[in-house]
Amino acid sequence: MYTLAELAKTIQTVLGATADQLAKTTGFIKRQRQLTGAKLVRALTPGFLPKPAATLEELTPSGVLNEVEISPQGLDKRFTEEAATFSFNSLIGSSLNDDTNLTGIFITVKPM
Repeated sequence: MYTLAELAKTIQTVLGATADQLAKTTGFIKRQRQLTGAKLVRALTPGFLPKPAATLEELTPSGVLNEVEISPQGLDKRFTEEAATFSFNSLIGSSLNDDTNLTGIFITVKPM
């Protein structure tokens, strides 16, 4: 089990600096733009968590909340092989330490 403080710190790390670094490492971000790795993950997570098969139209409003104004067509253009690798690594494959990753936290802490 995780404490609320541990959960907050882990999520901030994964959805912040870790996401930005992975975006560069995987080739998703080649140069600094308005859309960063952290912004993409923070924009898509609220859309995909409750509805894994969300449409582009359903995903783009959550981006506005995270300072990413993007159309469904613009988001579609960014769904590349590098984006898929980045997304997988940031949400599933990225270990924060020896035994903690974001997937384990979301499985442990279920919304009511």
